[in-house]
Amino acid sequence: MFVGDSLSKNHWLSLLCMIHSSVPSAHYVVKLYGASGMTAYTFTDYEAKVIYHHSLYLVDIVKDWKGVEFGFDYKWQTLVGFDFIQDGEKIYKDMDRVAAFGKAIDTWGRWVVDNIDPLKSKVFFQGISPTHYK
Repeated sequence: MFVGDSLSKNHWLSLLCMIHSSVPSAHYVVKLYGASGMTAYTFTDYEAKVIYHHSLYLVDIVKDWKGVEFGFDYKWQTLVGFDFIQDGEKIYKDMDRVAAFGKAIDTWGRWVVDNIDPLKSKVFFQGISPTHYK
């Protein structure tokens, strides 16, 4: 599973291309989960699923990715234009971006350690992304 923005989507598409070039005659099914922002390719001959979930935030309290067999690819999204950041029960107005990034990395890292089985999943973190605004 790849979770992230356009950079993660590029990694996901690259993996799909590598799989397809390795087994070009393999049957597959594509499923779009519109409301959740996910797309899944299931290679039915191998019972393998490669999923992409579009998400702009490093830490999202709504999503829970336990049980993912392949892993995550995620990057830090530069957040511009937000006014409030919640950390536990505390709400900050316009927190310093470096401090917010530190809190997000710490939260994400703890979740990975507590919830991902390293014998079943691999976790990758992409920390730099090209800008789309130039």
